[in-house]
Amino acid sequence: MSVPIFVVASLVFTSGISSAKDNAEYRQFTLGKVSCDAAVSYKTTKDGLEVKVAAVAYGKGSEFRKWDVTDIRLHIGREAITTENSSRFFVKKESVFRYPAAVVFAALGTQASAAGSGFNKAVTATGATIGFGLLALMAEGDITGERDIFTLSWDTADKITEPGDCILITVEDTDEHLKETVRIALMKAPPEEPRFDFTHMRQDELLQIMDTLGAQINTIRNNQSKYKRGADKEYDEMQGRIEALETERAHAYKTWFERGRKTSSRVLH
Repeated sequence: MSVPIFVVASLVFTSGISSAKDNAEYRQFTLGKVSCDAAVSYKTTKDGLEVKVAAVAYGKGSEFRKWDVTDIRLHIGREAITTENSSRFFVKKESVFRYPAAVVFAALGTQASAAGSGFNKAVTATGATIGFGLLALMAEGDITGERDIFTLSWDTADKITEPGDCILITVEDTDEHLKETVRIALMKAPPEEPRFDFTHMRQDELLQIMDTLGAQINTIRNNQSKYKRGADKEYDEMQGRIEALETERAHAYKTWFERGRKTSSRVLH
C-alpha cells in the first residue's frame, strides 16, 4: 500500500484543532534507549468519533535517528483497529527537544502533503523557515514521525469502557532488531480544555506565558531527575504535570502563530 508522506515545519499549526477548544492531549515516554512523544486528539462527528494520533521516536546520542514509529493501532475490547489513513512527517532534532508537544500537535493538524511512498523516502515539497526560525520545511529531516486517523462508529466508540482499551504505539530500531511499545488509555470523553483562554491574550502575553510554562517545565524536570521512573510514584506524578504544561504551551503557541500568520497575510495583500 502506498503511504502518503507529509512534511511538518515544527511549531506550525496549519489547521485542525481550534484555539481554546482543543480536545487534545500530549504524552511523553522514555523506555530505556528510546523516547516517544505523542499527541492524541478526539473529535465527535455525526457518525461517531474521530481519533488522531501523531508520534515521533528517537534514541540517545549516536542512536538518535535509528528509531522510528512503525505502527499505531487502537485496542478496543478484543479488537485491534488499524487505519488506511496513515501519513509520515519530518521534523528537526532541536525542535523536538525544545517544543515536543508543539511538534506533535502540529502533525495532528497539518494538511501539507507531497508525493511519495515507502518508509523513509524523500519528498519533493520545499518551504521556508517559519515560526521561531527553528527549521524549514524539509525533504527528510532528523526525525520521521507517523500520523494516523481512526474513524470510529458510535457502536465502536461506545465500547471504550475498559482500562485496557488503549492506543498502542510501536517503535523500533530495525538495525538492532529492537522494539518497544507504549500504551495511551483511550478516553471515553474528550480531554480537558486548556485552563487559559488564549484567544483573548495579546501576542506579547502569549509569548510571556510560553516562557513561564517553559520555566515551570524545566523546574519540574530538574526535580524529577531525583526519582526513578517506574520505581517512585513522585516520578509519575511529575511526568503528568510536565505533560499538562507542555499541552498548555502548545495551545498557546498555536494561537500566537495563527494570529501572526493572519496579520502577515493582511500586510502582504
